[in-house]
Amino acid sequence: MLKENFNKLFNSFTKIVEKLSEVKYFLALRDGMLGILPIIIVGSFFLLLGSLDKFMSSLSKFPNISAILSQFMEFYRLTMGCISLFLAFTTGYYMGKYSKISQISNGVLTLASFLLGCKLSFGVIDGKNTIVLNIKQLGADGLFMAILLSFIVSEAHLHIYNLSQKIFKKNTLSATYQQKGIPQTVTQALNSLLPYFTILPLIWLIAKFINIQSFLIEFFKPLEKLGDSIGLVIIVNIVLHLMNFAGIHGISIINAVLFAMWQKFLLANAEAVAHNTNLPFVTAYPFFQWFIWIGGAGNTLALTFILLISRVKHLRNIGKVAIIPSLFNINEPVLFGLPIVANPVFLIPFILSPTICGIITYLAICTGLVGRPWIEAPWIFPFVLGAYLSTADVKAIILALLNFIISGIIYYPFLKIYEKQLSDNSL
Repeated sequence: MLKENFNKLFNSFTKIVEKLSEVKYFLALRDGMLGILPIIIVGSFFLLLGSLDKFMSSLSKFPNISAILSQFMEFYRLTMGCISLFLAFTTGYYMGKYSKISQISNGVLTLASFLLGCKLSFGVIDGKNTIVLNIKQLGADGLFMAILLSFIVSEAHLHIYNLSQKIFKKNTLSATYQQKGIPQTVTQALNSLLPYFTILPLIWLIAKFINIQSFLIEFFKPLEKLGDSIGLVIIVNIVLHLMNFAGIHGISIINAVLFAMWQKFLLANAEAVAHNTNLPFVTAYPFFQWFIWIGGAGNTLALTFILLISRVKHLRNIGKVAIIPSLFNINEPVLFGLPIVANPVFLIPFILSPTICGIITYLAICTGLVGRPWIEAPWIFPFVLGAYLSTADVKAIILALLNFIISGIIYYPFLKIYEKQLSDNSL
């Protein structure tokens, strides 16, 4: 009876998660964030180079290199430092995809709305009247505005577009254009004129009276405090790994909800490094990537190494197949080959290992024993290299190795239980 109730509850949880994973806002934000990931990585690299100028300036042998390295900060400012600008377009682009309207048209509309929503000032440069836009508005401070405007503007675009189609007898304009041989991209642009004329002036007028960005920053401050807490680290790991255990790709779903916030933390930390101030956040995304999800969801890299010396030949073969992908954070061979998914033996360590390592990592970073993450290293790097690059702190390697060992200790007794089950079943 208890088992049946558990299965019903588990199935209900799985269905809810699957439905949430299909919500277009989550999908568009996830894809939009992934779309700007390359520019974050490239910008992080040049920020790292630029930050070396303080070190090089202390070496009398390289007086000119310091000046050269400091120029890399300009590259950082115009890439990672303008990340909200890029996110406004990519999220709008994918909102167009999932709303079934022109992706390019919607992306440009959300980008223009974001710029019009920024607070502008007027000044005189070289004797000419100039509109001044603070580049800080295009960085981490603008992320929430970029996301929110992408959602709102896209919905408005969809409804006004549909209304204009009804006014013009559904697709009369499009049909007329096509009969005349006008390309579809042109017809889409012409049909988007009414949404553009309606939405952009409205955003511009609102921004005249309300500082949208400052309002959103203040509004979401409580969320940031909660998001950077040890409590959320524990909740995220429990929920994520329950989803993975059910065969759902939990990281994709969690990222759809929280990735933007974690990336905002990373950008804020990077900006602090650029200004030589204290880093404000602990749980920027590399916090999870390199210290908690070592080898993939479930912190399974240590388990994969243990499989190589298992007394059961079948498990040793799985270890041989899985070890190389796991070193580069691809652990599907372990999740589905061992298997861990839907295997009751591994439910406890699968949740416990990343949760315990999350608590240890949070305390180590929060107390200053290890530096806070501020660089986005490519996710396919081995965890030791990723831990070091994301923090530029050698002590991060020690912390990552400690978590690796703890993970192995947690998984070991459960693997022994599973080995015994396999041995008994083979008799």
